[in-house]
Amino acid sequence: MKIVDTLLYTERGQIVVSILIGFGVASLFKPICVSNCTHIHSPNIKNIENEIFKFDGQCFIFKPRYVGCTKNSIEKHNQNVEYSSI
Repeated sequence: MKIVDTLLYTERGQIVVSILIGFGVASLFKPICVSNCTHIHSPNIKNIENEIFKFDGQCFIFKPRYVGCTKNSIEKHNQNVEYSSI
């Protein structure tokens, strides 16, 4: 019981227990993709700029343009982000 008392009633023991519980809770929320994973990659803008695309019987040309930010704007974090569906 001395080990349990050391873990629960000392400052260092409480830190260790908190870290272990934190890793346990974090592992519950980590998305795990075993099969049927979906990775979404956007093409490089330089590769599709001014290209013509046909969609639903109509042709479109891709021209990027800058727009102002709004309160709902999404911040770009990393260019190589992968999204997975569970």
